[in-house]
Amino acid sequence: MASDNDSDKGHDSDNGLDVSEMLAVDYSYEDMELDYENSMPLSSDEQPKKKRAIEPNNIKKPLTQKDPVVFDLNFSGDPRKAPKLAQKIRRHIENEMDIAMADDNLKLQIRILKWEIKSAGLWIVPANKDTHKWLINCKPYVEGDIIIKPISSKKFRKPQKITFKIRKEVLNLPDIKKRLSQQNRNLQISLWKFYMKARDQAGNLIFECDIPDMDLKVIKETKSNVAASLDEDTAAIGVLFYKLDCIPVKYLQDS
Repeated sequence: MASDNDSDKGHDSDNGLDVSEMLAVDYSYEDMELDYENSMPLSSDEQPKKKRAIEPNNIKKPLTQKDPVVFDLNFSGDPRKAPKLAQKIRRHIENEMDIAMADDNLKLQIRILKWEIKSAGLWIVPANKDTHKWLINCKPYVEGDIIIKPISSKKFRKPQKITFKIRKEVLNLPDIKKRLSQQNRNLQISLWKFYMKARDQAGNLIFECDIPDMDLKVIKETKSNVAASLDEDTAAIGVLFYKLDCIPVKYLQDS
């Protein structure tokens, strides 16, 4: 069983442009032995006749990574609790797996390719259709008034998109995210996906971000408290605090 500290933190990529990559299965071919000396192409006379492959009916094609099942972490009510909630759901799923696979009548072989936290959801990629079917029908996670049911990724709501500028800053995304996290602790910046779009004529960095629904709500709540700072930018929905600046945040409609 995994501990609470397994995956509370996302993994930033080296360039800092991808957020919350929790765990991926690495299919490595380094251990395969290849015989290069005997790998010369055969002449036309030596070519073996191709036989039509016959696949048993009970062999099912694996699902692609476009078919994950999602547990919505927006139900945590607080973005800072989302990673811990994901760990609780993970343990819940593992317990349900043990129960299902112990049932000899079901004869289930549940296999997971990958799981990760992104866009305020716990995303689970099944290895086959039986696992996908089992996940979709898995018992919901219940904690007090919170009931979180597994849903298809196609039904999971898209992240919200925002944009903002940071004043004449050297592009060091890990440092920028760290500072934003320190000055905006009511937001889960580690779950944001950052895109650095350009610099404006003044040299300011222009960012676009995918953020959870609950973070958008928190940002909107800042507007009434800092209305005087937004007089020159009526399109702003709220603000972020960064160093000595109160940064207007704008909402981007889906294109």
